Amino acid sequence: MATLALSRPALRRRLWAYRDRMLDLKNDKRFRYVLIFKNHGEAAGASLEHPHSQLIALPIVPRRVREEVDNCWHYYDEKERCIFCDIIRQERDTGERVVGENEHFISIAPYASRFPFEMWLLPKVHGSSFENNQSSIYSSLARMLKDSLMRLDAVLDRPAYNFMIHTSRWVRKSTITTTGTSNSSPNSPRLRDLSGAPVSTSIRHHLRKQRAFYAKRASPKLVLTEKK
Repeated sequence: MATLALSRPALRRRLWAYRDRMLDLKNDKRFRYVLIFKNHGEAAGASLEHPHSQLIALPIVPRRVREEVDNCWHYYDEKERCIFCDIIRQERDTGERVVGENEHFISIAPYASRFPFEMWLLPKVHGSSFENNQSSIYSSLARMLKDSLMRLDAVLDRPAYNFMIHTSRWVRKSTITTTGTSNSSPNSPRLRDLSGAPVSTSIRHHLRKQRAFYAKRASPKLVLTEKK
């Protein structure tokens, strides 16, 4: 079923399935990052007619993810505050771009949106890894996601959209530990053809460079299909 048609409990089960797959793939030492996204509708780049989510496990950390984490650290070094906490605080103060809010999450329209009706679902407490949360957090996120999608539907009448989960890179023993950033779930309606994976990580360049890797190993791309 399409995300908009799912009940809150069904959405929670889907988010929990994302979490289970990420934890399982985390055991594979080849991978450094997992991207989960959903393209809903042909205009959003959906390549299959039936509703589905997609998961891509990568042996690299995408450039956009590295840049986001590095910029968070630069902001903290300069101001000694979390950039996402400051964004939430400022948006609450102005009240102009807050879409919705519950006990664990807040949905906002970013100040400099890349696309019309773009929304960010941000956690209110620090948590850099989507897969490392308690059950109540996924229930709260499901409620916030459902609310945000229903608001989109009320305005745009079942639009095509891209749903992406932004989470931190996986830390291995050979890498520098990265903590303190928040995970987020950007939700971007699409009024033009643009697929989810390049939008959320800019990985096309990286994938071209990694062709030799994929030629030697099984493809890390997994497709999670949903029952109608």
